[in-house]
Amino acid sequence: MNKKKRQAISLVGVLTVMIAFFITPITALAASVNYEKIGDYVSTWNIASLGGLHWTDNGVHMIKADNQPAFCIEHGVLLNGGSGFEPSELNSAEKERLSLISYYGYQISPTMENYGITQNIIWEEFGDTLLTTQLPNYTNRKNEILAKVANYKIKPSFANQNITLNLGDSITLTDTNNVLSKYGNLLENSANLQIEKNGNILKLTATASSKESGKLQYSMVPKDQVGQSFIYKKPGEQTVATFKLSNAGEMNLAIKVNLNGNVKLKKVDEDTGQAVPNTKMKFEYNGQIKEIVTDTNGLAQIDGVKAGTKVKITEVTASNGFVNKGESKEITIEPNKTIEVVFGNKAQQGLLKLKKTGQKAIAVTTTDSDYGQLHDITFDYVPLADVTFNIKAREDIKVGDYVHAKKGSVVATVKTDAKGELINMPKLYLGKYEAIETKAPAGYLMNTTSLPFEFTYEGQNVELVSQSLEAKNDFQQLKITVHKNEEQIQEWKENEPVLEEVKANDKVFGLFTNQEYAMTDNTTVPADGLLAFGTVKDGELVFPNLQLMEGRYYIQELDAGESHNIDTTHHEFEFTATDHETEKVIELYAPKENQEDESLPLLNKLHFNHFSLKKVNEEATLEEKNGYDFTFTGNGKDAIFTLETEDKEVIQTVTVDKDSLAMFTNVPVGTFYLKEKQPSSESYVRSSETYKIVSTLKGVQAYDSKGQLLGEAMNEETSEEEEETEQTEESDSKEPIKDEPIVLLEIKNHLVKGVAELTKTDVLNGKALPNTGIRILDKDKKVVIEGKTDNQGQFTFEKLPKGTYYFQEFEAPIGYQLDETPIQFEIKEDGKVVKSTMTNQLIPNEKGNLPQTGEKTSILGIALGSLLLVGIAIYYFYAKKKQGNKTK
Repeated sequence: MNKKKRQAISLVGVLTVMIAFFITPITALAASVNYEKIGDYVSTWNIASLGGLHWTDNGVHMIKADNQPAFCIEHGVLLNGGSGFEPSELNSAEKERLSLISYYGYQISPTMENYGITQNIIWEEFGDTLLTTQLPNYTNRKNEILAKVANYKIKPSFANQNITLNLGDSITLTDTNNVLSKYGNLLENSANLQIEKNGNILKLTATASSKESGKLQYSMVPKDQVGQSFIYKKPGEQTVATFKLSNAGEMNLAIKVNLNGNVKLKKVDEDTGQAVPNTKMKFEYNGQIKEIVTDTNGLAQIDGVKAGTKVKITEVTASNGFVNKGESKEITIEPNKTIEVVFGNKAQQGLLKLKKTGQKAIAVTTTDSDYGQLHDITFDYVPLADVTFNIKAREDIKVGDYVHAKKGSVVATVKTDAKGELINMPKLYLGKYEAIETKAPAGYLMNTTSLPFEFTYEGQNVELVSQSLEAKNDFQQLKITVHKNEEQIQEWKENEPVLEEVKANDKVFGLFTNQEYAMTDNTTVPADGLLAFGTVKDGELVFPNLQLMEGRYYIQELDAGESHNIDTTHHEFEFTATDHETEKVIELYAPKENQEDESLPLLNKLHFNHFSLKKVNEEATLEEKNGYDFTFTGNGKDAIFTLETEDKEVIQTVTVDKDSLAMFTNVPVGTFYLKEKQPSSESYVRSSETYKIVSTLKGVQAYDSKGQLLGEAMNEETSEEEEETEQTEESDSKEPIKDEPIVLLEIKNHLVKGVAELTKTDVLNGKALPNTGIRILDKDKKVVIEGKTDNQGQFTFEKLPKGTYYFQEFEAPIGYQLDETPIQFEIKEDGKVVKSTMTNQLIPNEKGNLPQTGEKTSILGIALGSLLLVGIAIYYFYAKKKQGNKTK
């Protein structure tokens, strides 16, 4: 061994002693480590841990720790062996790879050459460089071992899959990763499958002895090769390690075997054999209940029920249109079979009952209505025989997809008997129908109006539903049509509405008698008696199918709605029966001035309101040295307001006049929004408030944005004659309303006010200067306010109206020169803070001295240096005494 090698060994020994002295030993059961030379193969190295020192291993030495094969993991460190080695678990990052190298290199085939080859690979893993070796075929063996290590984690391509098999079925799995052949250890087959394994192909079969679930597990390594790797350490000695694999390289498959059967139920229409969907069926088995609704094919199925299970099937809810018979059936599940069960239902049917009567007027009754007493003329209807009806389908009569009758087809022709009831009426399937009269006795008007009826589903427990109709034959009827227009705003021009006439809607008219009528039972219908009322739609009100005695009547408007003035004129007409027509038509228009004039509809005029608002501006009065006094006493002339619809359409724009008023005229009924568009001048803040204006027939109300009522101007009740006069005057003139202005609300404008902030600092170092006397001057150099800067050198004043101002110092801080130069600033925007700065200079010869600073000397460096010198002395003393030890 040359001199450099001896020095290196000595250095390593010294370091090992020092490390062992300072590290607290791990308490463990001491172990013995021994080694012996088992081969003469020589290898030469550059050892990384010794700084690339050249090293020669003279032979192959077998290490054993507690009689277990071990390997050196500190190449170049002396090993004497013997007892006193402390074992501990190896948990380094390289543990798994080193364990695989040990397993594939030596443990599978424990020969002397394989031990030497494995030891050399481990040293190379720690960074040492092998220069030469006499170990035979080392490079090829190394590559073969490392290839197996690299491929250790490759699993078969179907690993970790869930495999489901039916009883008697097989599945063949092919490993596309070509590693299955390495998995030679069957660890678990808890599902008890029949297994055929050939190379990279695995065939699994579920037999009668198989279990419902389990796991199939193979491994590449026997279980005895799995365990904990240990390292063995002893001060001054080489560290060695024993290796065990952390896992056996398992491959798992989750297995499920279906030892079950299925039951499939089909629901059908007993009359047609068609599938019946949407039937709720109950399946009872193994103490549980499942309810399933049949699908579009009438099917309900339960899969995966254990063979031998008894299943009771009961209908719970029949499909819409069918009757539930309450039928139940019981079946037994067979393995891998689907048992089919058929349940039938009959469709629910209906029976029509029709009563036919003829008419005779006898009396009058009265009832209360929103418009007064309503007089209803009563007729005496008696049974009518020999009236023929066709019963037609109003839609395709279907049960499921089966069509029993097409839309429009006649499903029955029937006649009334002496009681006015139908003879031989057949049962019909559910659906929509109509009864149409085709023949009636002489003297009665033919009533060809369709009598629609419908048989609807009334529940699964009802076999036959019914519908009752009553049909009457009347004498000549009246159809009275009222033609009605209303004014509508087309657009707004110069604050005035441009009106047009359109077809009216939602106006209510009443039909009244214009004479007294005596009835056969000695009752009477008085003159001005209300017989009917109705609502205008699209410019017309039709009173259809009226039955009136001959005589005189009139139509009068009862409700003109919320936007128009009501018309209380009596529009008269006379009814005289002159033929046998089914219906007499009467049209009502506005009266004509000349016979040649065109017929015009009755007209409703729009109702308009008016109101005013008062505009008040804020004024500021300077109180020298005390700021401003603000009052709302200013005239709001020239402020501009808009009135908008809910859709933000501006209908009026009004400017405040010299009296501080803005007057809005021609305000229709509706909800509008009043906004300030522009204040009187730029000195004022435009109001952001939106006022809701509610205009009704009763007057005008104003609300703020929170819904608080601010003011109202209600119209006085007027008589019918006054209303007619007002309508005439309004139609003849478009002059503005001359009434005294109705001040609905008052709106205030605040002055634009800002905040002034001055910061006072030292001109040289920027230090804040408190207690500086500061005043604010207006544009005329009048003193607005005086005060002193605070601890931060700031002086702040709020509520300065828009304009130009000056900061001026009137008292300097102690030790500083007074600077009375005015600093100009301007308030432009409301609520904004305008910041300014001013500086002061010290009075000469009043500058301060800089403070002294100290320093501290630390002895930590001296102590560390001394400790290092002592360590070096110990090293040289120990080197001289150290004897060479045998190395491996």
